Amino acid sequence: MKNIVLKTTACLALFTLTINVNAQDTKGERLSQQFTKLDTNNDSFLDKTEAAKFKDGKMTKNFVRIDTNKDDKITLEELKAYRVKRKQAKKAAAAK
Repeated sequence: MKNIVLKTTACLALFTLTINVNAQDTKGERLSQQFTKLDTNNDSFLDKTEAAKFKDGKMTKNFVRIDTNKDDKITLEELKAYRVKRKQAKKAAAAK
């Protein structure tokens, strides 16, 4: 009986992990697609003009925070890192 419970628990944990990974991949793919769409000159960077086209001006508002190397351009990696950092900050605030 214990063996069945352990196997069932392990299967559920693996299933949950798989769902979370797939959800994160989908969000990452969506972000990558949005980035590519905004990068109108196809240089793999977003300048301030391109970033201004992002919904509600949020990227323009946070441009300085996202552009970590301060070259006045945002890379996809910088954008992904900012998203992770923001998500961690929200979790920390919610845990208080």
